[in-house]
Amino acid sequence: DYRLAPKNPFPAGVDDCYAVLVWAAENAASLGVDAARLGVMGESAGGNLAALLGTTGTGPLDTGHRVAAVAELSGPTNLTVSGPERSDFIPAVERYLGCKTLTACPDAGPASPIDHVDSTDPPFFIGNSTDELIPLDQSSAFVAKLRSVGVDVTFVTVKGQLHSISMLDKAM
Repeated sequence: DYRLAPKNPFPAGVDDCYAVLVWAAENAASLGVDAARLGVMGESAGGNLAALLGTTGTGPLDTGHRVAAVAELSGPTNLTVSGPERSDFIPAVERYLGCKTLTACPDAGPASPIDHVDSTDPPFFIGNSTDELIPLDQSSAFVAKLRSVGVDVTFVTVKGQLHSISMLDKAM
């Protein structure tokens, strides 16, 4: 559970997720897990948060509080653009960021994982439908940027309008 927008706009959610990551790393031994191998998964807004955790920090993944792997489904990764997005995408981003307009939003860059990519980021699994709320261009550009710096990425697209976790439905 993380604080949700619009009551708690960015960066509240990512701050909460990072606090859990730190707690998990510091308590890894008592949890029976390897602190150097913590991964995150998120979908939709949670995909944005997972991608932000994956692109936060630099250097070796086994030092500090970094994640070792990221899986994200339908996560918005560039909140600074207004390209071919669906009409319901921009208002959702504005609520998430607590801004009246996306063009005048100081948190749009900090909330955009694509702006934080570097070669020390962990491997990513990214899934997006071809015609859904989160434009495929968002994921495609993020994948290209990750790959351009040598990050291992698995990118899966699902035909249609399925959003986030519904892409995993057996009925597909």
